[in-house]
Amino acid sequence: MIQCSTTFELKPGETINFEPAPTAFLTCSTVSTVPAPTNKAAHILISIMKKIIIFFMICIFIFTSSCEKRGTDELNEDIETEYQDKKILIVHSYHAEIEGVIEKNRSFIDNFEKVGIEYKIIYMDTKRNTNEEFKLNAALDAKITIEEYEPDVVITIDDNAFKYLIMPYYRDGDLPVVFVGIDWDVSVYDVPYSNTTGMISVALVSELIEHLKEYAKGERIAWLGQDTFTERKVIKAYREILDIDMATYYVINFE
Repeated sequence: MIQCSTTFELKPGETINFEPAPTAFLTCSTVSTVPAPTNKAAHILISIMKKIIIFFMICIFIFTSSCEKRGTDELNEDIETEYQDKKILIVHSYHAEIEGVIEKNRSFIDNFEKVGIEYKIIYMDTKRNTNEEFKLNAALDAKITIEEYEPDVVITIDDNAFKYLIMPYYRDGDLPVVFVGIDWDVSVYDVPYSNTTGMISVALVSELIEHLKEYAKGERIAWLGQDTFTERKVIKAYREILDIDMATYYVINFE
């Protein structure tokens, strides 16, 4: 059984010699919010389902907060008119250049523009800036944006936007919130709240490990990932929820 956690810095050209050498590595890019599908068709299906689920939850919040009970046919006829009066604020935990952030924005914008929803996107940039004071100030800036923009719905992406913005300032409030991409467990934020709904991200790690066994020479497993709150939360879930034991190596930076 291996139970160790190591944090280190890598300089350009520097390599790591692991002892004892793991026989398989799980990287933060391999097991992120959605496990890597085995073929292109599966990847497309997963992507479509995620978009449908997210958009459906947003629709529920918009209409339950503003519409009286009406028949299904009448509601469908009026859907574009209803959407055109709504504003949505998207709050990303991280920065704009991340591939996953770009993909989510593309999906949101495509769907919102089709039905005339007004939207605004802001970034807390807490992956590149891990200082606690920076995160608190980023949340305050986002709060100011909410007060000025007055959205009908706020969408938070990943843990930090929910942890630092919604939990302290909008818990059980009047503002509807949809969270997306919270890893594994929302109970750490005392969810559910009366004004929130959303989706958590769960990776099929057990299945991934079974797949890796076909190519590995042994049973030892190591995780190599960034030294962030999210990565440590994911590792905790692997160990406590899935009962997977592995060595963990957290990288502070590659500079």
